[in-house]
Amino acid sequence: MSSEFINRRIRINAINPGDTTTGLTEDFNKSTSPNGDAKEGEEMISNIFLKSWNGYPAEPKDMGYQMVVIGSDICSYMSGQLIYIDYGLTSSWTSGALLQANNKSIEELSADASK
Repeated sequence: MSSEFINRRIRINAINPGDTTTGLTEDFNKSTSPNGDAKEGEEMISNIFLKSWNGYPAEPKDMGYQMVVIGSDICSYMSGQLIYIDYGLTSSWTSGALLQANNKSIEELSADASK
């Protein structure tokens, strides 16, 4: 995000997509499985990244819509941002880590923060 881009009104933003089904999904699933089995790899990914919070794999259009908005005049003042499009997965990691680090419930943390 050097000044040469900012001075030319070139905005630099990025997305961090969640699990998205693409043409590379089968190869990724195979590489995830210890046996090279695409179905086993898909199940492993689902168990780790989706089932625990009722998530589901996105389609490419689910990433594309947000990219269109980010690139439009609606977001003309936004630059230097990394936007997570992952159906809330990373926010659940953050809250889970917070709870574990403090050994408190979400209600206790909320009460502490309001003091």
